[in-house]
Amino acid sequence: MLHSHYMKVEPYFRPGVGCVVYQENSDVLVFSRKDHPEVWQFPQGGMEVGETAEETLWRELNEETGLTQADFTKVMLYPDWTVYTYDKSIMLPQDQSNCLGQVHRWFFLKFRTEATIDLARATDLEFYDFRWVSFETLLNETGPLKKSVYIKLYSHLKHNNFFR
Repeated sequence: MLHSHYMKVEPYFRPGVGCVVYQENSDVLVFSRKDHPEVWQFPQGGMEVGETAEETLWRELNEETGLTQADFTKVMLYPDWTVYTYDKSIMLPQDQSNCLGQVHRWFFLKFRTEATIDLARATDLEFYDFRWVSFETLLNETGPLKKSVYIKLYSHLKHNNFFR
């Protein structure tokens, strides 16, 4: 019988969910990570075994930002999974050393005008700050890891007349 530390784990992509929170004026909500305050990104998180994408969306969004379903008036699903591969410079924990990157289902959430953002309601304190920006601003400021995914999301919204 093999002991667990001898077992080989095949390379894999970690499944997760991400969301683009937007306002009536088309600005999007981005967050700065506590561990990398210079990085602005959309909320995203890993799926747990047995969880649907939508269950992951609401759990992760609440854990990371304190926002709930009640803070939104519209939910749209991006039609495809997105993929990004980790750069060799990313140091992963030993138990994730065979992780090649992440695959995500993305949701677009329209922010309720009277809703408020209070990161103190978040339970995992992943984010340090937030701000509303144009999608174009985010594309100019985001790092290379997620940029191709963000471009796909932006193209989808633009193609569907989101930016009017």
